[in-house]
Amino acid sequence: YFAGGNLIPWWVGGISLYMSSFTAWTFTGAAGFVYHTGWFGVLYFISWPVSYLLGYRLTASRWRRSRVLSPVEYVSTRYNLTTQQVLSYVLVTSGLLSRGITLTAVCKIIAAATNLPLNYMIIFVGVVILLYTMHGGLWAVSVTDVVQFIFLFVITLIITPMTLHEVGGLQGLAAKIPTISFEHDYAGFKYDLHYLLAFTLVNILNVNWSAAQRYYSVIDEKAAKRVGLSCGLLFLTVPILFGLPPLAARVFWPELTQIAFFTQHARPEDLIYLGIVLKWLPNGLIGFFLAAMFAATMSTLSGAYNVDASIIARDIYKGLLKPQASDQQMLRVGKYATVALGLVTIATALIYAYSSLGIFNLMVIFVSLFHVPVAVPMVFGLVFKKSSRWSAMAAMGLGLFTSFFLRFGLGWSVGPQVYGTLRSEEHTSELQSPNTI
Repeated sequence: YFAGGNLIPWWVGGISLYMSSFTAWTFTGAAGFVYHTGWFGVLYFISWPVSYLLGYRLTASRWRRSRVLSPVEYVSTRYNLTTQQVLSYVLVTSGLLSRGITLTAVCKIIAAATNLPLNYMIIFVGVVILLYTMHGGLWAVSVTDVVQFIFLFVITLIITPMTLHEVGGLQGLAAKIPTISFEHDYAGFKYDLHYLLAFTLVNILNVNWSAAQRYYSVIDEKAAKRVGLSCGLLFLTVPILFGLPPLAARVFWPELTQIAFFTQHARPEDLIYLGIVLKWLPNGLIGFFLAAMFAATMSTLSGAYNVDASIIARDIYKGLLKPQASDQQMLRVGKYATVALGLVTIATALIYAYSSLGIFNLMVIFVSLFHVPVAVPMVFGLVFKKSSRWSAMAAMGLGLFTSFFLRFGLGWSVGPQVYGTLRSEEHTSELQSPNTI
C-alpha cells in the first residue's frame, strides 16, 4: 500500500514522479507568474530540470538502500526516535497547510470554464481524489499517473505550437517580448536573481526528499537511479510546454483588464492558460484540457496523501502510539488518515480560494518556510555519515525558527530568507559534528 511491494517499474516510477510534481498550479499560479515576469518566469521553469538532473544523483540509490516504508522511517536509526517523531509532525503539518493550494488551483480552472460555483467544485473534486487514493494505495497512484501523463502531454503538445504560431513562432515571440529583467514585484512579493538561485537549491534538496517514495518503491538501486534520470529528462520539456504559452499570451493580451473573461476574476493572470484554451480550442479539446488539469492534480494530491498517510501510520501510530501494531492495523490507520488529510485539504482550499496573495505566492510561502528546514538535515543524513544523532533535531529546529523569523519578523524576501535558513542549518550542523564537539 505504501511502497508498491518494491515492484514499481522504473519507467512508471519516473513518470509518476514527474506527474506528482505537476498540478493545475503549474497552469494557474505558475502560468500567471510567467505572464507577469516574462523571460524571468521561463528561467524559473528552466531551474526545474536542472534541479532534478543534479539532485537525484545524491540520494536515489541511498533511498532504495534504506528499505523503508515511509520517508522518515530511516530517521529513527540514522538519528534518534525523537527526531523521527518531531519530523513526522512537521511534515504532516506542512502538508495539511499547503495541499489546499493544489486543490484550489484545479478548481479555479474547472469552475471558470464551466461557470459552476467554486466552493462546490472544491468539495466535489476533493472527495473524488480522496476516495480513489484511499482504496488504491501507491499502485493506484503510479498506474493512474501514467494514464494522466498521456492526457497532460497531448494537450500541451497541441497548445504550445498553436500559441507560438499566433505570435510568429519563436523568432516573433523573442522580438515582441521585452528582454529579461531580474527585478520583479508580484502581488507584493519581490522576485530577483536571488530567488532563482535560492529556489534552485531548494528544489535540489526537495528532489531528494519528496521523491523518496518513488526511489524506494522500485526493485533495486539501479532502478532508483533510472527513476530520477527519466524524471529529470522529462522535465526538460517544462520550459517549452508550460512556459512559452503564457509568455505568448503577453503578446496578444497585453492588458487583461480589457478582456471580458479575465475581468470576472480577482486574479486574472491565474487563468491565462485557460483563456488560451477557451479562445482557440474546440469544445471537445476544452474538455480534454480540463481532464488533463484534473489528472495532474489527482496525481500530486494522491501521491501526497499516500506519503503523509504512511508517515502517520508507520512513524506516528506504530512508532509512538502502538509499537506492536500489525500490518493490518497500520493499513487501517493509513486509510483513516487519508480520509482525514483529504477533508482538511478541502477545508483549507475553501479558504485559499479567496486569498488576495494569489496561489503562486501562497505556494512560495509554504515551500520557503517548511521545505528547507526539513530537507537539509534529512538529505545530509543520507549523504554524510559523520553527522551526530542530535544534529538533525538542532538543525531542523533552528532552521524553522530562522525561516519564520526572517519572513515574518524581518520581512525578508524569499531569496535572502532561504540563504539565511540554509546558513543557520549549516552552522548548527558544524557545531553538532562529532569532529568539533
